[in-house]
Amino acid sequence: MLDNNTARTATPLTPEERSWTAPEYMHWSATGEFPAWHPNHNPTAPDHSVSRNHKHSKLKEAFLAFHQRHPEVYQWIVFFAREMKAAGYIKYGMKSIIERVRWHIDLNNPQWKDSEGTLKLKINNNHAPFYSRLVMEKEPDLRNFFEIREQSITRCGNDGKQ
Repeated sequence: MLDNNTARTATPLTPEERSWTAPEYMHWSATGEFPAWHPNHNPTAPDHSVSRNHKHSKLKEAFLAFHQRHPEVYQWIVFFAREMKAAGYIKYGMKSIIERVRWHIDLNNPQWKDSEGTLKLKINNNHAPFYSRLVMEKEPDLRNFFEIREQSITRCGNDGKQ
C-alpha cells in the first residue's frame, strides 16, 4: 500500500489501452489527422484547408463546364422545381429534382443514348449544390426553395460563371 510520501506518477496509456474521445474521433473522421497519442500521428501533416479549397475549385470547374455544355439541364431543373412549388412545396431537394431530370432524359431522349442504350449525358451528384445556388440566384420565384449548406467558395454569377 502506498503511503502519503510515495510519489505518484501516472504512466501514459499505450494506444492499444487508450480509447478515442468523441472530439478526437470527429476530428479524425473530418480531416484524417490522428490525435497526438496515436502511433499514426504525423505532426507535419499538410494543411487540409488548402486541399479542400482546391477540391471545391475542381468541383466548381467541372460544374461550370457541364453547365456550359448542357444548358437544357438547367432549364429542366427550373421547370421541375416550379412544378414542385406549384404543387405546394415550400422547400424541396435538388438531388430529387436531378433524379427526375435523369429519369426524363432517360425516358424521352434516345439521342443521348449510345448503341447499347447507356446514357451519354450524365449529371454528377456533385453538381447539385451548384445548381441549387444558381437557380435560387437567377430565378426570383425560387429563392430559398432549396436547403443549402454554407459553402467555402464564391457563388456563381448570373451566367453560371465566376
